[in-house]
Amino acid sequence: SEADWLVGINASRALSIARKGGYSLGRVQTPTLAMVCRRYLENKNFSSVPYWRVNALVEKEGIHLKAISTNNFDNEVSAQTALSALHSQGRLAVSSLTRKVGTTPPPLLYDLTTLQKEANRKYGFSAEKTLSIAQSLYEKKVATYPRTGSRYISEDVFEEVSAILGMLGEGLTAPLNRHSVDNGKVTDHHAIIPTGEK
Repeated sequence: SEADWLVGINASRALSIARKGGYSLGRVQTPTLAMVCRRYLENKNFSSVPYWRVNALVEKEGIHLKAISTNNFDNEVSAQTALSALHSQGRLAVSSLTRKVGTTPPPLLYDLTTLQKEANRKYGFSAEKTLSIAQSLYEKKVATYPRTGSRYISEDVFEEVSAILGMLGEGLTAPLNRHSVDNGKVTDHHAIIPTGEK
């Protein structure tokens, strides 16, 4: 629309003059690129953190239920305290306690479908609008090819990640995570990631 054009051209010009370079901004493209960059950085800086949950097996009138706490506890002492509090109320009878160590992997990188789903969930964007924005970012060389079905990157792309993060001005605080690196799962085009260009 005309309003989008006016905002985009004025904001782009103001930023380009202020930063002494050629920059492009837009009401829709800027938050979309930020969303792709944020997911990319979350994936690369992810480190697993242990947590505990309280599970209770409950029986009432011959019906067995398994209750699992919705809250995660940072340590075992907190989980035991919560379990003791439930037990002292007399409302539940805990018949067994199972301990299981588990990890939560970081999210995979975006392919077109997951980008469209998240843009719809967070911002109410239609699939067509998200594709249009992603295509525009690709044409401006700030994001990789959007029409991909892969959520992985290859080893050679992974080797460029540190340089890309450096161009984006984000300092690495943890070793890069390799969860989305798999040559065998990369299709014709790898996952959508920022290029590092501004």
